[in-house]
Amino acid sequence: MLHEYLDLQDRFFEDRNGRHELVREYKRRGWLPKPEYDKLAAEFDALIVVVDFYAAELTRAANDLCEAVRETVHRSFRRVDGHLLVTSGPYGFFEYRTNLYVYTDGRREYAGRDELLRKLGPEMSQRLAMAD
Repeated sequence: MLHEYLDLQDRFFEDRNGRHELVREYKRRGWLPKPEYDKLAAEFDALIVVVDFYAAELTRAANDLCEAVRETVHRSFRRVDGHLLVTSGPYGFFEYRTNLYVYTDGRREYAGRDELLRKLGPEMSQRLAMAD
């Protein structure tokens, strides 16, 4: 899963002002005809779904790893810090959300690219070159 996310970073992120940011291709190109702008904006929105998916899955796995360390190595590992959280946004009028991701119901497996591709749909998966 991590290698999938790193591939995504290599392809769609850039370093700007000391931050690693998702490229807004629809803004970078300047003025565009509406159909082209809409297509690139839709691709950016889909990339946000992809990044959110990987943030949730990687955080879920990291929290599971922390729990395993507490159970087997050191019971107070990250007890003060608690779980790892993900803050995302902005949504709407500068609203940010902080989420806790953990495995539930004993499930400890990565949902996989198939789940991600299902969320994106075949056309967007193809446009982002994520389909097999």
